[in-house]
Amino acid sequence: MANTTKTIAEGKKVSDLELNAEIKAAAQLLADEVKVKVSIPKSYGRFIGDTLPICINGACIVLPVDGSTQEIPTAFADHLREYLNNLTT
Repeated sequence: MANTTKTIAEGKKVSDLELNAEIKAAAQLLADEVKVKVSIPKSYGRFIGDTLPICINGACIVLPVDGSTQEIPTAFADHLREYLNNLTT
């Protein structure tokens, strides 16, 4: 079915319980991914602060901006890499 003005304006009716279940399911899928090691150089702190939150479909992680190595799921690492590339170019 194609979107119409009416379907876009009304949106999908989702209860809080359903939304929380979808967020938990997304978080579980991300947690099951292969983990990769990443780090954010301390020198980036002046641009992004002491920590950097990254969220995918309501599932969030917070990374320290201190040069320490962290293991995170691949999807989060991809978002981090894209963010840092945009920050430095």
